[in-house]
Amino acid sequence: MSVASVISDIHTANKFPKTLRLLNSQDFQAVFDKVDFKSRDSFFICLARTNGLANSRLGLIIPKKHLKRAVDRNQVKRIIRESFRTQPISQFGLDIIILARSNSIVKLNNKELADNLRSHWSRLIKKSKANV
Repeated sequence: MSVASVISDIHTANKFPKTLRLLNSQDFQAVFDKVDFKSRDSFFICLARTNGLANSRLGLIIPKKHLKRAVDRNQVKRIIRESFRTQPISQFGLDIIILARSNSIVKLNNKELADNLRSHWSRLIKKSKANV
């Protein structure tokens, strides 16, 4: 096996494919119009609804108003995507929108941010199981 194929396999395994994303305004609007589950704290609001698919999809709203620097917005988005991809929430058939609530997100380190997101995922899983 060549080095290039190993690197390609690693890169492919860590992708965030389009099937796991809310891609257009209709997808986002469907969640806003009919929210089945919510989870919120001082950093994020998570809105979710069942989508009837085998996998969950994620949409992010990280406004410039709360995170001024693009590097901060992009880092938060990367951490959210990675957390979503590696948690079991991605198998529950939910459309989820994450909204950043405050600029204090920047004060969190990556581990604290990931822990915060894990608690949101577990709350959404618990609520979706209770709804079934």
